[in-house]
Parts: sequence; C-alpha cells; structure tokens
Amino acid sequence: VYSLYDDSRHYTPTPLIIYQSLPITLMMDFGLCCACLITQVTPKGQIRVLGELYTEEGLEDMIPMLQAKLSNDYAGLAVTGWGDPAGSAREGIAQRTNFMELRKAGFDIKPAPIPTNAFPPRKMAVDKVLKEHNGLLLDPEAKMLRAGFLGEYKLARQAFIDRGRVSYKEVPVKNAPSHPHDALQYGVVGIRKLGDALEDERLAALLSTQTYTPADREVGY
Repeated sequence: VYSLYDDSRHYTPTPLIIYQSLPITLMMDFGLCCACLITQVTPKGQIRVLGELYTEEGLEDMIPMLQAKLSNDYAGLAVTGWGDPAGSAREGIAQRTNFMELRKAGFDIKPAPIPTNAFPPRKMAVDKVLKEHNGLLLDPEAKMLRAGFLGEYKLARQAFIDRGRVSYKEVPVKNAPSHPHDALQYGVVGIRKLGDALEDERLAALLSTQTYTPADREVGY
C-alpha cells in the first residue's frame, strides 16, 4: 500500500525515548477488531509510534488493556488522541458511542476530522508524513504496524455496482495489520488537521481523470 515506506528510515531497532515533556497521543480503530497506537508528536511534527495494542474482543477489552499499559509505561503523561469517526455511532441497548465509553474511562479521544471515511484521503495523509524528512518513526513494539508497512497491509480488487454498471477499485484487505493502519490514518488526519484539504485533493484528482462518454449524457452528467 505504501511504496514510500522505507524500513531503514522509518523504523529503529532501538527502543524510542519517551519524552516526559510531551503528551501521549492515542490513535484508535474501533470494531470487534480494535487497535490502538501509542504515539508522541514532537514540536517539529515527527510522529513517534512507541507501541500498539490489539484485541479481537472490541473496546470493552481494549480499555483495561490501555489503562494498564499507560499506567505501567507512561505514568504521569497527559493523554489525548484521535479515533475512527464511525465510533460516533450509538450502539447497543444503552445507545452509547465508543467515544462516550472512552470518556467514561477517562480518555479524551476525538473523532478524526475527516468529511468522509473513504480510504484514498486517509492514505494520502500517511503518504504526506512518509514523504517528510523524519516524519514517522516506529519503535520495535509497533510490530503489527511495521508488518503492514512491509507488505501484510495490502490491497485487493473489489467489484461495485453503481446504476447497474460494474466497476472495480482497490480496497485494503481486512486482516489483522489493517486495523493498526486504519488507526494510524485517523491519527495522522487528526494531528495534521488534514481532513478537508485531503478531500479537496481527492476530488480534484478524481475530476482530472474523468473523461466524457455518451453514457454520461444518458444519466444526466
């Protein structure tokens, strides 16, 4: 997925220093397969991925895992973060959202500010960071995230039907490494406040590649 990833540049085999002067920024993907990246962002904008948590038992299992991890390894540091905006949907009998449950547990996690949950603008956000000098650095604890960058996070061709026509596009395969990568995408969009700009770029790119066909006239375009 990410041709710009360079393991020699974006990964260090030496554990990263935890900066006591910087807050922890969590990046979260929700669902039954729930992932959380534990990061710090330097004043120059480098995103340092210190660790990751993953469970296939949902947020109910993730919250105590996260509380224990933060208490043991990052005690005393302020915690903020960004998550999948789909987590704003009310669920279950109590009609509570993922963000409500996190606030109840003491975590100030906000929905990533992106107008659409489509994959292309989220990928563009990470690509922007990968292009930067010292934009992203992974600790050895970020095993699943790194495995995804090295090839386990991949695309598959999927068919879609729109107005009776079949079209194809590449979408991420939903495997275990895909969830930390979704979390990274939401976090980068939130940290860099890229949501609207990325959507504008995506639409501009889409319009630049469209060509006129007689069928366009038939459906009113």
